[in-house]
Amino acid sequence: MPFNIFIQKIFILISLWLCSVTAYAAKSCILTALNSIIEPQHDSAVELELGTELPSHPPTFLKLLTTTNNKLDGLLQNGETLPAWLLKWASNKFPHITKATELNWDDLTPEMQIMLLREISKQRKQNFLIDRQIHGIVARKKVKLIFTKPTIFMGNEYKPGAHEVDVSKFLGNVEYSGLNAVENVIGVELHFRANKPAGELSNDAWVLLKGLGIPRNHQHIHIVAPLPVEWLRAEPELRAAIIADFFRRANLAAEAITIVQDGNSIKTREGPDGIRYFGSLMPYILSNVTRYFLNIGRGVILNKHDGYVKIAWVGMRGHDTYDSPNLWGTEFRSISRRSDPALVKNVLNALQYAMVRNEFGVPKEQMEAWIKSRSTGSITDVPRLLGDAWYNKDWVQLWDKTPNHPELAFNKLKKSGENHTELKMLIHDWSKDPLFFNDPVIQKMIAIEQNRALTRLNETDPKITDLDTHINTIMRDFLLDSGIYEKVLRSLGVKLEK
Repeated sequence: MPFNIFIQKIFILISLWLCSVTAYAAKSCILTALNSIIEPQHDSAVELELGTELPSHPPTFLKLLTTTNNKLDGLLQNGETLPAWLLKWASNKFPHITKATELNWDDLTPEMQIMLLREISKQRKQNFLIDRQIHGIVARKKVKLIFTKPTIFMGNEYKPGAHEVDVSKFLGNVEYSGLNAVENVIGVELHFRANKPAGELSNDAWVLLKGLGIPRNHQHIHIVAPLPVEWLRAEPELRAAIIADFFRRANLAAEAITIVQDGNSIKTREGPDGIRYFGSLMPYILSNVTRYFLNIGRGVILNKHDGYVKIAWVGMRGHDTYDSPNLWGTEFRSISRRSDPALVKNVLNALQYAMVRNEFGVPKEQMEAWIKSRSTGSITDVPRLLGDAWYNKDWVQLWDKTPNHPELAFNKLKKSGENHTELKMLIHDWSKDPLFFNDPVIQKMIAIEQNRALTRLNETDPKITDLDTHINTIMRDFLLDSGIYEKVLRSLGVKLEK
């Protein structure tokens, strides 16, 4: 959320008036006053996707929703009409009501509410890519939450039992959950937003669902921060590399958590229409992200959707997405229902801390040295260098350039990698990585573990009946034993237990 500039200015004036007139004391007092108000805002939003076809969902999550006026006519926004089955039911159930549109939304059962939403959505023929909102449907201002033990939710303590909780400040628009959900409404998406640390908000979103009796679901969470325009302009190439590499490491950390903690693979997912809606970050996308920040630093006029990254474990949004053009954000897209809430909280808070303070985890001197070590001639192409540092390249390109791996049938590795993009980590040259390039000890350890993992992968063992689990075990061991998991997460400020 944008800072309240007016209040900040008033606070500064009052603080300066109270300061001493002596030069040293005045300087100290001014700095104290400024530091007290520029403590970063914590603007975070969780996307809650809830499926209407899951048995436990319709009778529960619909308690969060109503129409704009709590009546059926509030759903009818653009000439839509109620279906015949509903009119017949209404005339039998409520003979005293002359118009079915006057019925309350809550007069319908949850199953009927879903059926009606589907009927109205079909009439609208809405283009999801242009407009995702379910018009006429809003989040309730208050909901009934049931807690089985003492619970803290959004900063308030609740005793065991039922509580009517005001959620009007946290829940925003109600949207279709995806392209295929517009007509059949197989899912809805609610935005749960607050000015609080991202990790806490993520955990609170799960508390909300638990209070409604809904099983924990996966999350996408947006972390928003001021776009560091002046910071980038001071040293465009260097600082664009620093912030883009932070984005790269955030993706690497998210993927590593998926493998190590959640036991899942890094797999590209496509819809029935062939549209790619989830997958690992691509090198050219990372180059584009670097170029985006470089253009900001150089004062280049930005185009609409510059800085937009959707297909990645951690996405990104640029200057034209949020409340004002001076904001940017990351979208952590890989929090699963199996994720550890404590680790999720730790990671999200660390990313937010870095973003709002422009402290991205790799020292300036280290990034300068990395750029120098990777540059050839007098021209430095920082976007290309960052893209080349990412592991998810074409298989043939990786194989041709990878040192120190044992003889292994390339086709077998590539075949296994169709559902396990993470296997590319085993033939990636990690000496190009800005975090590892100047650390020969960890480079040697990574090479040793790459060889060990590839050898294990090539072994034929009749006891292996689940190849996916076998690959996950190999990759988990590789990330932990090589030191990549720990060093990447610590570079982002994540506190890990020893």
